[in-house]
Amino acid sequence: MDPDDSDPDNVYQAAKAFGFSERFEDSEGVQQEEARFRGEADWAPADELEDESDLSDIDVELNSDDEVFGDGNEKNRGDAGNNNQPSSGARKQQIKPLNPVQKIHAISVHCTASPLRRKKMYELIKLLCKTPRAVIKSMSIRWNTILAELRRALELRAAYDQWVNTLDVGKSGRERRIAQALKSKLNMADREWDVASEIVAILGPFEDATLSFSKKGKVHLCDVLPTFAQLRTELHNSHNRLSKSYRPNQDPHGLLRAISHGQAKMEKYYNLNLKSDLPLIAAALHPGRRIDYFRDEQKWGGLMHRAQVLLEHLFDVYKEEVDNKEPTRHGSLADLKPPAAKLKRSWSDKLLETIPNEAIGQLDEELTRFFGNIYRYTPGTNVLKWWKDHEGEFPILSRIARDYLGIPATSVSVERLFSQCKLVMSDYRGMSIETARRIITCQHWLKAGLGANLPDFVSGAND
Repeated sequence: MDPDDSDPDNVYQAAKAFGFSERFEDSEGVQQEEARFRGEADWAPADELEDESDLSDIDVELNSDDEVFGDGNEKNRGDAGNNNQPSSGARKQQIKPLNPVQKIHAISVHCTASPLRRKKMYELIKLLCKTPRAVIKSMSIRWNTILAELRRALELRAAYDQWVNTLDVGKSGRERRIAQALKSKLNMADREWDVASEIVAILGPFEDATLSFSKKGKVHLCDVLPTFAQLRTELHNSHNRLSKSYRPNQDPHGLLRAISHGQAKMEKYYNLNLKSDLPLIAAALHPGRRIDYFRDEQKWGGLMHRAQVLLEHLFDVYKEEVDNKEPTRHGSLADLKPPAAKLKRSWSDKLLETIPNEAIGQLDEELTRFFGNIYRYTPGTNVLKWWKDHEGEFPILSRIARDYLGIPATSVSVERLFSQCKLVMSDYRGMSIETARRIITCQHWLKAGLGANLPDFVSGAND
């Protein structure tokens, strides 16, 4: 959990130590820290340091010694003439304050920089926080870790404030001046905590969408258009909410500007997906949405009619293929369902009367049932399993669903493979491509529960 930011390889290795389809708070590293916090695991041996000598990284937190000592100590720093004329870039760096995200990260790093500090911080957490939790430190290459760090800091706000407020307690002389400078640098005002809370609220839906699209064994293509629509709404609501908090031309931390840039980027890719037939077909094939999902013309325009036309066209194409390949099988498909299906079909006829579409009666009976929202979808059901279970009622549409819903919506699986190869085929490990393939394949077999057959397929790999 403590990667060295100066070494890209270390940061990469630390980032890849966490799972892809879980919240950062649920990752193994954080859970181990929580176990130590609860006393279920041993702490590392604490450094035997007195408070006043525990300055391992305080100086690093500051931009320069000038912030601490002022002009009276130039004689200890070489040529006074040169030091009195710092470059404009250095001067700007010295006076530039930290934003709330940077402050929270600096506090998280500072309070866990040594076993002694970590122990003191956790004593504060147990004393001041309703639900004692471990401190989380983010990694710059993973935005979700920054979100987790902010979310956890908000939970532990009382302990964070107390840590900063007591930095100079028990110190004197040089150590006290350093601690006071750091205290001034890291102090979080109420409005800064509000900014952190807003960032968590803005990024929360994006994390939920990312986790959903990162899950294995789940159909994703049918969620693309609804996800874009939902995220657009979330950004719009966030922008409206913040616009009420900040007057025009007042955006101290650039949140409104950042949201505006996000909205522009979102519109670009949302419009690209609207032009594509693939996400629309997949969304319409979701049994919980179908074409009725796009009924609101103010929100979706003419997507409902377009989705129906596309499905009717695909249905005709697939039906023609089936009729050409199996001319005698089509007539028997209607008899695959037990007699109870007739009751459902009569109920579907009753429901079809409420659909304001005069042309629906002219459609194939299979399309009529599907457009009529018969055979309801239970939330939580695997989409492909639903189509498999209702293959008898929708023999042609189930073929279309199998072909279209099986298309990956993201490159997550490919990126995972590259990441695994990076960990297996390191720069210090000579290995052929075939050896790496076998190692990664074995890992997948073991995760799939094939460990009982381990001797068989390992011995077979040597043939």
